[in-house]
This record gives sequence, C-alpha cells and structure tokens, in this order.
Amino acid sequence: MKWRERIRDAYREHTRRHHPAFFEMSGGVKMKTKTWSDATANGLTKAIVDWITFAGGFASRINNYGKMRRVGGRMVWGKGTSVKGIADIMATMNGRALHVEVKIGRDRMSDAQRKVQAKVEASGGLYFVAKDMESFLAWWDEVFNQTTSAA
Repeated sequence: MKWRERIRDAYREHTRRHHPAFFEMSGGVKMKTKTWSDATANGLTKAIVDWITFAGGFASRINNYGKMRRVGGRMVWGKGTSVKGIADIMATMNGRALHVEVKIGRDRMSDAQRKVQAKVEASGGLYFVAKDMESFLAWWDEVFNQTTSAA
C-alpha cells in the first residue's frame, strides 16, 4: 500500500474512533480527506506529525528559529530560545521519545544536529532523519512492528 493510502486510512480510522458522529456524517469510509505531500519540508513535517497522532502518539513540530525585533530603530533577528540543533519534530509513542529531523533535497544535518542526535540516542530516545514519507514509514514499521496502518 502506498504511503498516501496508508495515511488516508489512518486518518479515517482515527476519526472513526475519536469522532464517530462526525465520521458517519462525513460519509464513513468514503469520506473525503485532505491531501498530504512530502515534496516540501513543511509538507513532510505535517504528514509525519499527523501520522504519529493518528497512530495514537503525541507529536509536535518544533519551531526553532529566532525572532525579529526592533533594536535601535532597525529590525534584527534575535537568537531562538530552543536548543541549537533540536529536531523538527518531537513526539512520544508507546512511552518512547521520538525525534525526527526533516531533510529535503540537498539539505544535510549540521554538526549541532548530529550532537543532538547522539545525545537523544545515548539517553534511550529514538532519532530519525526523514527525507520522504516512504522511508519514514519503513522506519516506523520496523520500530513499532506495524505494517498495515496507524492504530
């Protein structure tokens, strides 16, 4: 099954379990769903966060950039408050910490990101560098022994 079919099925099952009246009023298994894309970093991030949520986990996108502020009459970027190199997605599934770094195209991990990855893995957390939804789901299936759809 292709990844878009898997996430659609997972969305429908999640909606059926958590919002049964809405599920039925929306056409049940024939309900229309939004579309997901892994062509951009934003699209892939959204698809991964949705997948983990539909599977029964908790996931959040981490915005780790600075803030524009006025200094001496001009606008400048200030430093962010998050840890340098923190992953794009932080999640929990079955009591396990998951950190997912999204990389599209030629984008590569920085030294700070590699250091964070080492710390996460040394502390027992899971870390994955996602380049597309297919590779993420292959990793997910391996880690969580789940080969059909999200719960």
